[in-house]
Amino acid sequence: RINTITLADLQDIFDRDGSANGTQVHMKALCSKIFEYAVIHQYISRDSDYTSYIRVAGFSQSDKHYPFSIDEIRRLKELDTPEAHLILIYIYTGCRAPELIGISRNAVHIDETCSDDGNEMTISYLVAGSKTEAGRNRVIPIHDDIKSYVAEELLKEGDRLIDCSYSRLSRMLASVNDALGTSHTMHDTRKTFASLCQLNSVNIYVRKKVLGHKMNDITFDVYTNESKNVLYREINSMRI
Repeated sequence: RINTITLADLQDIFDRDGSANGTQVHMKALCSKIFEYAVIHQYISRDSDYTSYIRVAGFSQSDKHYPFSIDEIRRLKELDTPEAHLILIYIYTGCRAPELIGISRNAVHIDETCSDDGNEMTISYLVAGSKTEAGRNRVIPIHDDIKSYVAEELLKEGDRLIDCSYSRLSRMLASVNDALGTSHTMHDTRKTFASLCQLNSVNIYVRKKVLGHKMNDITFDVYTNESKNVLYREINSMRI
């Protein structure tokens, strides 16, 4: 019965569980929801909900994921292979692996005239996003460094921009790792994009917008939602 469970009982489970911080955060959230339900239905009093005091495992930075270095990005360009081109597209867009695979060709725009900020420009971008509300239907500028690679993909047959399975994508990454002598994961491409933005002082709101992260500044959120030119200029300010 929930009115007999003590904080010590729960804490003992968390201490012996052995899961990492991320898992235990979810475990704690589940406990909180259960005790909240019990309070609402008067199985326990509000004072008996002590789930906020549960201590979870400490957070430790994983060394499994690490960004591609500038030298590695330059070597990818020198490789000039379809596999290297694909990884570079991921690096310059910051897309999650499943996102880019699932993008329809109709969502890709190359050399489109745009004047949504009052200045007429020729820009390239794609529309992606599916994991979170902030990430859905978001505009991702296509950096000039990868525009030719994206155009190459559009010349291939298929309904999607990157028309391959995740397992095939993993094999392509493996061949790139072999060529570079590295052990990168697909998520490293997203971390690399964030690092490049930081290195090139890309506006923090533009970074969040392109990555699909939630923003607290509603005014800027609305503005960048309307202005593809703003996003395109900021992302193309990145130099390698």
